[in-house]
Amino acid sequence: MAESAKPRVLILGGVGFVGRNLTSYLVKNELVSKVRVVDKVPPATGWLNEDHKAVFKSPIVEFKSANLANQASCSKVFHDDSGAYDVVFNLATETKCGQTDEVYKERVLDVTVNCATEALAHGVKRFIQMSCARVYDCDKVSNTAGRNWMVATGDLVVGMQEESTENSPLNPWTQVDKFRLKSEEALAQTEGLSVSTSNPAKMCHSLACIEHILG
Repeated sequence: MAESAKPRVLILGGVGFVGRNLTSYLVKNELVSKVRVVDKVPPATGWLNEDHKAVFKSPIVEFKSANLANQASCSKVFHDDSGAYDVVFNLATETKCGQTDEVYKERVLDVTVNCATEALAHGVKRFIQMSCARVYDCDKVSNTAGRNWMVATGDLVVGMQEESTENSPLNPWTQVDKFRLKSEEALAQTEGLSVSTSNPAKMCHSLACIEHILG
């Protein structure tokens, strides 16, 4: 694929575990012409390994610091004098259990809504939301013999369940998962924005479909 035909990609929350590996995957496989990584944590203090440090020094990788819960800050990272972004990966979210609803609203739902608003305003072709399989009902079973019981302690849920599909019942496991689902619902109501949502049970599954999405 010619360099000019490769997509320009914006990765929100790109210094975290998933983001740094996604950036590495895109750069090493020559799938993009540019990657802008956005995070509150700069790469210099993000505990990157040597491989990831080298990737972040690539001439096609750019870092921007931003608080995406702030609309003005969010708007700035979408603006680029060299051109619009074709694909946005939204990996920016609160992952810690035991936070208040106010924290989850700001760091999960508000971030998603702000980013979707800016993506629509800047003509983004595809908005890819990283959610979680835990938005689906954990007790979904097709037969009693196949049931695997879950153990719940406060906000922390540990267990296994049968494979869920997009048509499975929705019943978020934890408070943060409730706000992940609210974010998915908000994106579904954003008219004019092409959205894909990934609900992985394991992170490795998400990277496997990236080349297909960009192609």
